[in-house]
Amino acid sequence: MNEQADFNANPGQRNGAPGLSAGRNGTATPPSVDVWSFAEILLLRWRWPALAGVVLAAAGLLFGLVHWHSTYTAPAQLISYNAPSAIALFGQREISGQTLVGVLRSPELLQAAGAQARPPVSAATLAGGLNIMPDHNSDIIVAAVTDKTPQRALELANLYARNAVAYTQKMQAQSAAEMDEFFSRQLTNTDTQIAALDQQAGELPAPASETNAVAPAGPLLEQLQTARGELVTLLAKYTDAHPLVQAKRAEIAALEKELAPGTPGTAANPATFAAGSGEDDPTVVRGKLEALEKTRLDLLNQRQAVRAFEANPPGFCRLLAPAILKDVVAHSRRAKVFAVCMLAGLLGVAGGLAVVLLIEIADDRLKTASDVRRVTQLPVLAGGGDLSRLTETERYDWAFRTWTRLQGRLSPSPNHGLVVGITSAGNGEGRSTWVQLLAEAASLLGFRVLTIATSPSPRHLGTRTDLMENPTGKFTAEIANSNSESPEISMVPAPASNILATPAEVTEKLTGPNSQPVVHIPLPGWVWNLERRKQWQDALQHWARIDNIVILVELPPAAVPESVLLAENLPNVVWLTASGQATAARTSEQLDTLRHARCHLAGAVLNRAPESALRKRFSRWLNASALLVVLNLSVLHAADNPGLPPSTNQIAETSLAAAVVPREPRADWQQHFTLGAGDILNFSLYGEPTLTELNVPIGPDGRVSYLEAQEVMAAGLTIDELRSKLDEELAKYRRAPRSIITPVAFNSKKYFLLGSVMRAGAFQLDRPTTIVEAIARARGFETVVQERDLVELADLPRAFLVRHGRRMPVDFEKLFLQGDLSQNIPLAPDDYLFIPPADVKQVYVVGEVLTPGAAPYNVNLSAVGAIAEQGGFTPRAWKQKVLVIRGSLSHPQAFVVDAQDVLSARTSDFKLEPNDIVYVHYRPWAKAEDILDLAATAFVQSAIITWTDIHAGPLITRPIIQ
Repeated sequence: MNEQADFNANPGQRNGAPGLSAGRNGTATPPSVDVWSFAEILLLRWRWPALAGVVLAAAGLLFGLVHWHSTYTAPAQLISYNAPSAIALFGQREISGQTLVGVLRSPELLQAAGAQARPPVSAATLAGGLNIMPDHNSDIIVAAVTDKTPQRALELANLYARNAVAYTQKMQAQSAAEMDEFFSRQLTNTDTQIAALDQQAGELPAPASETNAVAPAGPLLEQLQTARGELVTLLAKYTDAHPLVQAKRAEIAALEKELAPGTPGTAANPATFAAGSGEDDPTVVRGKLEALEKTRLDLLNQRQAVRAFEANPPGFCRLLAPAILKDVVAHSRRAKVFAVCMLAGLLGVAGGLAVVLLIEIADDRLKTASDVRRVTQLPVLAGGGDLSRLTETERYDWAFRTWTRLQGRLSPSPNHGLVVGITSAGNGEGRSTWVQLLAEAASLLGFRVLTIATSPSPRHLGTRTDLMENPTGKFTAEIANSNSESPEISMVPAPASNILATPAEVTEKLTGPNSQPVVHIPLPGWVWNLERRKQWQDALQHWARIDNIVILVELPPAAVPESVLLAENLPNVVWLTASGQATAARTSEQLDTLRHARCHLAGAVLNRAPESALRKRFSRWLNASALLVVLNLSVLHAADNPGLPPSTNQIAETSLAAAVVPREPRADWQQHFTLGAGDILNFSLYGEPTLTELNVPIGPDGRVSYLEAQEVMAAGLTIDELRSKLDEELAKYRRAPRSIITPVAFNSKKYFLLGSVMRAGAFQLDRPTTIVEAIARARGFETVVQERDLVELADLPRAFLVRHGRRMPVDFEKLFLQGDLSQNIPLAPDDYLFIPPADVKQVYVVGEVLTPGAAPYNVNLSAVGAIAEQGGFTPRAWKQKVLVIRGSLSHPQAFVVDAQDVLSARTSDFKLEPNDIVYVHYRPWAKAEDILDLAATAFVQSAIITWTDIHAGPLITRPIIQ
């Protein structure tokens, strides 16, 4: 049994109870949608979404198993190659990595590689399984091919790599062929011009002797005037110290000296300067021939170089490492299949939930208190679960609580009594049960109870007196056991006419000397007419005047006309609905009939209400969780701001949330960044774009030159300081110079990383770099394969960082092994970072073993295991006293291991550590054993010889040779 929590809402306005604003005739405003009802519906019908999820998950699993297969990826390594001959021949820049990647993805290359495969594959298929990954820190390009089998992926990767090299060679050969064709056309044109000039030279006369002619004075004057104008222009920009100004002054002086009176040649005959146009001059023709011959020779050399390059092009890349079987990476399909299975399962669950909700929305039966309020537009006064499943005690508790709730919500009579009629949409909804239980509860609370059934009750009520008319017209009340707390009364069928006609006799049964706590009156519905209706109204008024009277009228279903006639005279009518039985249309229609008849509908009750444990428990958990969250936030807030008042804390939190995270302070070398040898700068002058000089390096001596400012010391200066010094030098030659310096590359700031790293050396500090970034740029620590494990050869406890001759306090073990980023300090120029190499972990087995020496260490190595790896014990070994020496030579530790007990499983083996020494001594009595062995052998030999001399004669009794 479960009483809905929302039954406490919307109580009636009368009797001082707070409640919702009810309209006329007991109507109430429609409530909002109850989300808990949907949650309870889904909880009750969880099997449908679960079944849909399982079905779709199985379908997704089948689809994944059919659609996807495990794949394998084989990587082949290519390296970018820019041949010096290609750069010199074509005059082009080195090909970039991105350009090379674009070339390697060309459809022509993919088509050629796919056609050579066995069986062939299309270019689209090969492109779908190809992944080209350039390494931004090197010239290596990894071409990985993915296929269904490892062998197929390996073949396609190597085939593609070979075709990629051949394709780039073919591209260079085609470019060389185009250049060869160009040079051939140029040679043909040059040969044609040489032949024409040879013919022209043969037709010209011999060259005449040169004459001593001098230039006339007129042109010299014009040159002098022009030079003086140019000097004025130069002086507007430059000072007298500028080389251009000085050169122009020297030119003017020379012209003035040449035009001075008495200068030889100034009065020469102008006719001596008359010469041919140059086209007929043999000297000019011969000069052109020489120039053309030189051009022809250059073209021949270039064509020869192009043809040699075309015959053997180097290509843009080379095969660095072909794909091998051990590098093939397997990609299992399990993750994809699992993801599809989970997604399909979630979709199935969502679809099942949607179907359940649609079914519930389409179902017009009244199931929950929300449905009852929405359809009846009445406040729900009480409710109960399946009463037939309750024990007697539980039914009594429910009846007591329900009666207490109804008593305060329904309008009482002037004598503190209550007159209530209960009706429903149809039979079988529990009207008789509710009347019986409420009558018992009211009787136990001290009320006089009169129950009226307008139709014969299907079963006898337990604690009541049935009043019926006997054939003689008298009332009989036969009590089976008057001393019992719950007397049982036998029912005698009789007509009901005298009951309504003489209501005083019923009053006597309730208030007389032999009064009964509960009196029951059955009223058949077929006796109703106008007279009976008047009698019914008078009888109700008479009974309602009894003190502490409770009249419970079990009305017929609202569809029966007698129900409307009976309800008209009742001060309170309660609508009873059994969950899942009455439909919304039928309920609304019957309630409209009651409202039109001006019946006093006080509210509704819900019988057999569904369980709502989810609502109660979840709301309780939600409230408790919210309380815990609020308490935790309050504690954290107080801990973060212990000394601030609440308003100050709030302002501080807001400002911190909106503020930008402050940057770390810059280092001294960053705040005062100076230039050095190797830095590259761009120089220009404001307003003079033609004087721009690009990529000017600072020399090894730290000096730089620009225009007239030569050998200016730049090392140790900032860019602003160098600009000021450059302007100062240029001001000696130019009017108000304003130089512009743009840095291109900073090569002077370096740090040095040596030791056990993959790429040791000097690195440019062209940006802020931390220790972790420096190790990453060096491609990590060196590694070695030991016992089929990859071991890093870096001794972090002995690593150090030196800055300006002082060792910095950096704990490399905390940084790299524990992730303590407070040790990850930024590097400064000229920092020296050294990672010493770690020794390979070994143990040493010496003494009485078959092969003494060093054994590789592993975490599971023990003393007997190390001896076994070195061949085992010798026959002279002392197995009971195996010595293990551990630690440094100055403070060694010694352990004695009884190998005999270990081999006999009487004790556990001794676990070794790196650099342990296992010494197997020979038995102390081994020499005595040798001596005893020799003595025993000598004794046996002497005994045998003596016995033979005594008991055996000589084998040869006469000489063999006479």
